Amino acid sequence: MKKFNHISNYLKARRAEVGISQGDLSRSIGFKNGQYISNIERGLCSIPSAKITALATSLKTKPRDIIDVMVMDYHDNVMRESGESV
Repeated sequence: MKKFNHISNYLKARRAEVGISQGDLSRSIGFKNGQYISNIERGLCSIPSAKITALATSLKTKPRDIIDVMVMDYHDNVMRESGESV
């Protein structure tokens, strides 16, 4: 099972720094309610690549910062699937 702990922690922390609710953040990137952001913050899924730029704008950060965090999750998931320790 894939885990998305890095993006989960990053999103929660960054959203708190900016002071935006899950619902407002979700709507700002094109979703109808806060459920998708909630799912990301619980580590259930990651961010669709098409939403990275809008998310970075809403969180007042750079797309590259979000991508770097997503790459850490990708790395950990690949290592886990190959039987390597993370």
